Amino acid sequence: MSDDILLELRTNLLIESLTKTDKRDIDRMIAKAFVSNGPQQKKEIKKAIEKEINSSAMKRLVADIVSSEITKNLKSGKGKEITVDITKRVLLRLYRELAYNYTPVIDRIKI
Repeated sequence: MSDDILLELRTNLLIESLTKTDKRDIDRMIAKAFVSNGPQQKKEIKKAIEKEINSSAMKRLVADIVSSEITKNLKSGKGKEITVDITKRVLLRLYRELAYNYTPVIDRIKI
C-alpha cells in the first residue's frame, strides 16, 4: 500500500506544472545569480579567452589565414601596388628620421 501512495505522489509531482509566479521567481533567482557572479565570471572568461589567443593552435591558425590572404592579395596587381606604396612610405620616413636625428648615419652610407 505504501508503494501505491509513493507512485501516486510521484505521478502527481510530475503532472504538476509551474505557475507564472513560479517561473518569474526562477527567472529572478537566475538573474540574481548572474549579477552576483558577474565580475568574477568576466575575469574567468577573459582569462580563458587570453589563454586561447596565446595557444599555439590559435597562433598557427592566424598565421595560416594571414599567409593565405597575403598570397591572394599579392597575386593581384592592385595588391602589389599597395605593398610597394606602403614600403616606399616607410623607407622615406625612415630615411628622413635618420637624416634629421642622426647625421653620422648618412655620412657612413657608401654609394
